[in-house]
Amino acid sequence: IVFEAGEQRVCMVILDLTIVTGDYTDKVRAAIGEQTGLAPEAIMVQATQTHSAPSLGYFMLDPDFPLETTEETEYLRGAERAYGDRAAAAAVEAVVEAVSKLQPVRIGLGRGVLGDLAFNRRGIRRDGTIAMPKPLGREQQPFGIADVCYLEGPMDPEVGVCCVQDMNMQPLAFLLHYTCHPVNAFGYPETYRAVSADWPGAWARQMQQLFGGDTVPLVVNGCCGNINPWHPFDPDCRPDHQRMGRELAQMSERIVHNMAFANDAALDCKMEKVGLPLRDIPTERLRAVNAMLAENPQPPRGENGEVDPHWFRAASTHSVELCRQRDGEFPYEIQAFRIGDLGVIGLPGEPFVEGQLALKTNSAAPFLFPAHLT
Repeated sequence: IVFEAGEQRVCMVILDLTIVTGDYTDKVRAAIGEQTGLAPEAIMVQATQTHSAPSLGYFMLDPDFPLETTEETEYLRGAERAYGDRAAAAAVEAVVEAVSKLQPVRIGLGRGVLGDLAFNRRGIRRDGTIAMPKPLGREQQPFGIADVCYLEGPMDPEVGVCCVQDMNMQPLAFLLHYTCHPVNAFGYPETYRAVSADWPGAWARQMQQLFGGDTVPLVVNGCCGNINPWHPFDPDCRPDHQRMGRELAQMSERIVHNMAFANDAALDCKMEKVGLPLRDIPTERLRAVNAMLAENPQPPRGENGEVDPHWFRAASTHSVELCRQRDGEFPYEIQAFRIGDLGVIGLPGEPFVEGQLALKTNSAAPFLFPAHLT
């Protein structure tokens, strides 16, 4: 979606992918800028983080990690370049098309709450350790997840809706905001290997059914680093992205029918990078990691061909150390849009929901959509 007011434009690019790396974000911004004139700080690229889709760029291991890969094994770094290049080109084409279709619009904003679709996933066991509750079902857990005493933190129940109408009051596009890991399909054995846009895709499809197939609904997933879509204390809970999408769309429809619309909106954008410290790895842990990688420069595989998880954990730890030695700090890019009374905050990675709630309670904007994984 591209917004324009006077000389200012801002653009939201939201992809049903697991992650978008900084390298690919830079490529997409550069290509969009070359073809449309949009400035880099005016282009926000976000992945919904559905776990049932590819990623855009290598994100599993540090670029300097000494592992040679081929087209058949590059997935070990978390992506396949052929797919990434194709997806990036398609994203650029979508923005160019959006710019070509700019027209006068009215913008409405509203919110509701749904508190039974998302849950904090950091469960505190009775011995004080932390576990992530999983939906194993009553057959495996007849009394529920009885070893979890309570959940560590909150969730964010807000359903945020930005509706863009043409001057005949027909919906053209939506920015839709909710906060939850899109792992319904990924979290269930029968659909673990399925390709799915999960609840963001289901929500978008339901909105098109309600408001017309030509509408463009984009789902802005919030800071869901510690939020999952299954009830930790319901033994009969079954992950269901279609139900999530349906309930979110029903709430969105009620919100739209009760919102006021404005014929103009101020636009602005800012972007800044903040250096974040990288953790120091304990000496004993680093010694064990180096010993394992020295003994196994190539990843050991089990009988089913899957990579030994202990090796991959060691490789990931070594990657953090490589990054720390090379860069010292992690360049964390924070992006902010103003679209009338709506603020959109782009945050890389998987921030916990507590950060999002702090932003909302301290923001001067009447509406705020934090976007993770930008």
